[in-house]
Amino acid sequence: MNSRERVLAALERKPVDRVPFVETTIGLKIGEALLGHPRPTLTIPALRSTIRNVEDEKALSRLLHRDNISLRITAPIFSAIVRGATGEVFAEEGLIHTMDDFK
Repeated sequence: MNSRERVLAALERKPVDRVPFVETTIGLKIGEALLGHPRPTLTIPALRSTIRNVEDEKALSRLLHRDNISLRITAPIFSAIVRGATGEVFAEEGLIHTMDDFK
């Protein structure tokens, strides 16, 4: 059973050869360590986020035997942002408090 068949069967509540392994987030530094060298990333200013490119996500999925490829496409973040020590993005207090904030 390949990954696609496994995930679709599990979603349909059919028998599978093993529980699908789906990991949605692997830190950038952890991914670099697993892949063995620094990798290019894509920074999306509107989202204030940095993500791995899809080829590296595919490589991580093969390496870890994941049944998914994590490609994060998210909506803009309307909150203050703080970065963690290794570059992770954390949302803080929201930027919209009153109707005037929409102007």
